[in-house]
Amino acid sequence: RDKLVTGVQTCALPISRQAFDINKIKNGIIKACEKRPVPASKIEKLTDDIQKKVYNSMAQEVSSKDLGEMVMEGLKVCS
Repeated sequence: RDKLVTGVQTCALPISRQAFDINKIKNGIIKACEKRPVPASKIEKLTDDIQKKVYNSMAQEVSSKDLGEMVMEGLKVCS
């Protein structure tokens, strides 16, 4: 059963792990920038930067939350 704990919803479902796929990140960024004048070169640079951060990190796993924060921080710079 779901319960609310300090603003974070917890669930008894198993955690899903997926291989890192930069194309999923890139497609999401493209979707987020559809109605904004963001050049393709900036999107490409942002995805390259995120990919480098992920591969250069010492962690074996990167959470979707961390990936989302990287994307959001990059989108702030692109805008």
